[in-house]
Amino acid sequence: MTIAERISPAITLAVGGKSWRLLFTTSVLLDIERATGLRVLVGEFQPDRASARDLRAALHALLVRAGATFTCCEVGKWLGLRTVPRAREAMAQAWITSMPEPKPATAHKDPLASKPPLSWPEAWAIADQDLGLSAEEWLDLTPRMVESLNQQRLESLRNWELMISQVIAANVNFGFNPPRRPLKPESFMLHPWPKGEEAESIGDQIMQEMKRLKQ
Repeated sequence: MTIAERISPAITLAVGGKSWRLLFTTSVLLDIERATGLRVLVGEFQPDRASARDLRAALHALLVRAGATFTCCEVGKWLGLRTVPRAREAMAQAWITSMPEPKPATAHKDPLASKPPLSWPEAWAIADQDLGLSAEEWLDLTPRMVESLNQQRLESLRNWELMISQVIAANVNFGFNPPRRPLKPESFMLHPWPKGEEAESIGDQIMQEMKRLKQ
């Protein structure tokens, strides 16, 4: 059992007398895009709105990942008036649990969220260079898992930048020619927290935990 199967909700679909685990990994998404011609990363494929042809291709990719040996034609023959609704429901649930959670709407727009959708080469480059994932690891993870890794990387980067920025802000605010209004450390961060989120360094977290243990 893969790590994706261990930590993702178990969504199954009975096909051919056997229950199969449905999981939209990166590999499955690439297979769907190649089979349908739809651009998955920009939202052109959605299980609940997919055509019969695209639904068949997506289900075939999911079943093959789960270990099935059905051909695409055999999957098409299985899909009928009674099975299509069941397949759509299971695939829609698997899609929701495999994709990153939607970010809550905020009054202040996060500049990092305004970037255009990634291309597959860009997504692979981030997984390889920023997250240190091998090609096999990346292909076997769901987008939700990759996003969780990326968010943890960004959080660690922000904490490191905050500690450095606190030193810079102190030098600026208490230097020979300080500004009239003291500058906040976040002003010197390359990746600041979105407005409304609490900026707390790792050192602050450790100090708070030490205070709690003394009580």
